Amino acid sequence: MSRKIIKLFLAILFLSSLVAILAPLAIRKRIKYGSEWSPVDTLRNLHIYQCKLRKNVFIDQDQDGIGEYGLLNELTGLTKLRGNHNIQRPPITFFSSQLPKFSADGYCVLHGYFFRIFLPHKNQVIVDSKEALNGSADNDSINAQEKQWIAYAWPISESCGQSCYVINESGELFYSIDVYIGKEKIPAYNAAMDKNKYQNSLIWGPIAANNKNTSIDGLLWVSVKK
Repeated sequence: MSRKIIKLFLAILFLSSLVAILAPLAIRKRIKYGSEWSPVDTLRNLHIYQCKLRKNVFIDQDQDGIGEYGLLNELTGLTKLRGNHNIQRPPITFFSSQLPKFSADGYCVLHGYFFRIFLPHKNQVIVDSKEALNGSADNDSINAQEKQWIAYAWPISESCGQSCYVINESGELFYSIDVYIGKEKIPAYNAAMDKNKYQNSLIWGPIAANNKNTSIDGLLWVSVKK
């Protein structure tokens, strides 16, 4: 075998090995920063609109002048605001450029992901549903809704993504992979919360940042860098 053939063989072998190493990394990068970037941007925008909703006191169930956070149906202007008979919908609505679809059981669908907001309540958390929007809230629940909310976004199928994202009133965004997919594997409202600081359905505490030993669901929730 000539030296040229040997060199060519070694070059092909090297390139094959390089492709085998880099291909999985490229796929991971595409998954994290390509197809899944839309839910990341959506959740960050959601935080901005939640802040606007509360600051402008569009929802004030106890009429104390302090605004509460909203549900997705309220933020999109699809339903009237809780406790506000003067304003049927916020003047600037979230998703105004691209309205999402809502399933019969209250799941918001956009970018191949399910989105869901949870708000604290004395008996149980509330989500987008006619019962939640029409039901009355006690003062403890209302006061908690002035301070806390949490939202998750997870893929409707494996072909749409691998990561589940979470954000709350702090504005910090985290993700975990390969667990929550579709309606068969849905994150509980407190899944990503720190179990050492979580108390009950009214007092939640922060998200368990970068530590699977403290998260309620036992998963590693990693910070999403800007």
